[in-house]
Amino acid sequence: MDLGVIAVDGAQRHTQQRGCEAHARGQAARDAELRDQQIAERIPAGERAIHIEQGQWAGIGHEGFPVNESCILPPLGTECIFTAADGWSVGCGVSRVLASDHAFNRKGANPMATPHISAEPGDFADTVLMPGDPLRAKVIADNYLEDVREVTNTRNMLGYTGRYGDTPVSVMGSGMGIPSMSIYAFELYTQYEVEKIIRVGTCGGISPAVKVRDIIVAMGASTDSSVNRTRLDGDDFAAIADYGLLESTVTAARAAGATPRVGNVFSSELFYNPRANFFDTLKAHGILAVEMEAAGLYGVAAETGKRAVSVLTVSDHVVIGASTSADERQNSFQEMMQVALEAAANAH
Repeated sequence: MDLGVIAVDGAQRHTQQRGCEAHARGQAARDAELRDQQIAERIPAGERAIHIEQGQWAGIGHEGFPVNESCILPPLGTECIFTAADGWSVGCGVSRVLASDHAFNRKGANPMATPHISAEPGDFADTVLMPGDPLRAKVIADNYLEDVREVTNTRNMLGYTGRYGDTPVSVMGSGMGIPSMSIYAFELYTQYEVEKIIRVGTCGGISPAVKVRDIIVAMGASTDSSVNRTRLDGDDFAAIADYGLLESTVTAARAAGATPRVGNVFSSELFYNPRANFFDTLKAHGILAVEMEAAGLYGVAAETGKRAVSVLTVSDHVVIGASTSADERQNSFQEMMQVALEAAANAH
C-alpha cells in the first residue's frame, strides 16, 4: 500500500472537514443575522416563556419563538422573563425572576399556575385571608363566604374565593412556619395580583398584659429567622404591618366590642425551642405573643410592595400556663374571623 496516497487522502478529508465546519459556522451566523432582523417575531418585553429546546421557547399565547443567538440561553425548562429586545433575565428560578421585575407584575402580567398554586388568572380576590391550616381555610369559606368556589388544591393547600357581603374575598392555607408562608405569599402577590394578605391564626401569650382568647393585632414581628436580614444584606429589617390594614383591623375589633392588643409578636423558627429563658427574654422586651409566620409575611409584603397584617387569637399563655377549651377556642376563632373579614371589607 502506498503510504503517500494515504497521507494525501487524509489531508483531503481534513481539509474537507474544516471546510464543512467553516460553512456551518457561516450558515449559523447568517441564520442568527436573519433572526436578528425578525424583530416582530421576537418575544415581547415582559413576556414569560419556557426554554423547551435549544433556541425554541413556549410562551403564554404563543406556539414558540425564534431566539437571537446573541442572547444567553438559560437551561432547558427554565422559565424566564424577556426583559428587553435583546436580553433575558436568566440564571435564576421562577420566583427570583419574578422578584426582579415587580413593576411588570404590578402592571398586570398574564399569570399562570405556579409550582405550589394551581389557580387560574383572576381566581384570587384582591384580599386573601391566610390561616395556617388548609382545612381551616375550608371552614372559613364554608361558613363565612357566599358564592364560594375552590380555586386551588395543590399539595392539599386549599384555596377558595367568594364574597363577604359585597366584597370579593379569598382564603387559602399558608402552612406552618416562615418558609411556607413566604412561598405562598410571594406567589399570591407576584403572580396573582393579590394586594392584601391578612394572616388569621393562633398564638401563645407571652406578656402579662394579654390573656387567653384576646385578639392580638401584630404591629411588628421580631424573629430568630434570617430571612429578613438576607433581604437587607445582613442588616436588621423592621418587619411591620401595613398601617391602613392595621387601623382597619383595630377599628373592626373595637366595633365588635373587643379590646385588641396591638404590638410586637415573635415569629419563631422552632415550635419546640431549646433556649433557656427564651420566653423570659421575650417578656422582658415587651413581646405580646409568639407565633411562626408574621415576620415572613411582612418581609414578603415589603419586598413586593404589597400590604399585610396578622390578626391572632391567644389560644394559650406560654408563661403562666393558661389554655383554652375546645369551645373557647372556637368562640375566639369566630370573633377573630369576624374582625378580619370586616377589616378586609373596609380596608383603606
